[in-house]
Amino acid sequence: MNLLIVNDAVVEVQTMQDNIPWPAYGIERVYTAFCVEDARDTIRQKPVDVLLCDIEMPGENGIALIRWIRTHNTNMGTEFLKRKPESAHFILTRAPDGSDPNRDLRSDKGEFFVV
Repeated sequence: MNLLIVNDAVVEVQTMQDNIPWPAYGIERVYTAFCVEDARDTIRQKPVDVLLCDIEMPGENGIALIRWIRTHNTNMGTEFLKRKPESAHFILTRAPDGSDPNRDLRSDKGEFFVV
């Protein structure tokens, strides 16, 4: 499986990429993007199975990226779904304003979770 980490905080992305033993979790490749547009380019060009995305980013946010993924019916998550059908993509964030990011995602399939 391949993972895409999307976060505007470069140090956080590098820390996750370098310090988490991804192969132990079945992740073969880790791609990174520092904004939504770069994430879209990666998704268009590379096979991505799992998304780890910040919600709060300058410009477009993580929810906009998820909506784009759903609108464009990408194949993202197909391998992961075979192994764990109850979840396919994850958002990793803290909502600094205390809002509920799940609210924007609940109305759809439910394969995205905020942790």
